[in-house]
Amino acid sequence: MAHISVFLQEAVEGLGLKNGDKVIDCTFGDGGHTQKILEQVGEKGQVLAIDTDKENIKRGQNKFSANKQLCSFKRDCRN
Repeated sequence: MAHISVFLQEAVEGLGLKNGDKVIDCTFGDGGHTQKILEQVGEKGQVLAIDTDKENIKRGQNKFSANKQLCSFKRDCRN
C-alpha cells in the first residue's frame, strides 16, 4: 500500500520557503514532504532529512539518489 502524505500543500506552503533556503525535515518517512520541500528550495537550497527508521532512510536515499541538495541520516535517541 502506497503512503499518501497528508496536508502536503498546507504544510509546505505554511513554511514560506524560497530558493536557497536550508531546511531540516525531521519526519523523512517516504519522502513525500521532502520532495515538495526540495522543489521549493531549488538547486541552491539544502534539505537535511532525519528519521529513526533505517528502512525509511534506505528508501529515501534510493528515491533521491540523484539529488545533491538532500542529506539524510538515521538517529535513534532512545536510551
